[in-house]
Amino acid sequence: MKLILFRGCPGSGKTTTAAKMFPGLVKFENDQYFMRDGKYCWSKEELPKAIAWCTHMVDNALAHGMDVCVCNTFTQKRFIQAYERMAKIYGADFIVYRCTGHFKNEHGLTDEMVRGFEKSMEDWPGETVLVSDLEKKLKCEW
Repeated sequence: MKLILFRGCPGSGKTTTAAKMFPGLVKFENDQYFMRDGKYCWSKEELPKAIAWCTHMVDNALAHGMDVCVCNTFTQKRFIQAYERMAKIYGADFIVYRCTGHFKNEHGLTDEMVRGFEKSMEDWPGETVLVSDLEKKLKCEW
């Protein structure tokens, strides 16, 4: 059994990369909580409920022996540690990927807001950093 986290700033490619790397895997993210009739209705006041919902859904899936993928920003270690503890409880392999792409985020955040996420991002020991195709291309051209 596996618990796989994809972390990174909004627009870094978390959801897209997870879908490409692990098609068909059960996937949860806080953003799912904010979907209402096909529209994204984010609310700062509802964020704690979204986090609790996502954690509960992952816990339930692991309890049923499912491999699970979670795509959230996970900017701080304390957010990741809660999932690491869950993986230990269920005996799941725990894998963390960090996405570094710079794509248009789907939630209308400004570049300044995304930079705020970048500034608060803490490193996680042993995470695998995934560099976007665009970044690879730019590095080759230099």
